[in-house]
Amino acid sequence: MIPQSGNDHNVSYRLIDLTAAANPNLWFFQLLDADPKLGREITFATWGTLKGDKHGSCGHSGFRCASDRAHAPWGWDDHDDGPTFVGEMALSPAHLVDRYFDGLGDLRDKYLHNKYLEDLRDQGYGPDFLPRGWPAELNLAELYSKLTTTCP
Repeated sequence: MIPQSGNDHNVSYRLIDLTAAANPNLWFFQLLDADPKLGREITFATWGTLKGDKHGSCGHSGFRCASDRAHAPWGWDDHDDGPTFVGEMALSPAHLVDRYFDGLGDLRDKYLHNKYLEDLRDQGYGPDFLPRGWPAELNLAELYSKLTTTCP
């Protein structure tokens, strides 16, 4: 069913977990495409940016979409939000919340669980072995330092 407007809530769709344990999933393919040793670009054009083409239009606007415009959450960025960078919405959500909602008090930026960071670490990525296309503004070692095993 095609939505009648941007506020049409009567549509048939379902939300899916992009990191679900059942493989393959979008995060699984990102980890494969990000491995510089494999040299593949099957699903993702670069870190967090899905491969696409210029065929078709962007909705009902009639203009053509540029290539590789869709982003996964670990590739999202609000380009005019100051020092919040590509991927932090998924990789460091506490920093994003602190930036967007300043004045909440002393917000901790430690994570007992962050699947994105844990999976990157488990795949062997680190400061000397970055995922292909990794955003230069993100320090992977600093992100890893936010993982903890105990509540502060």
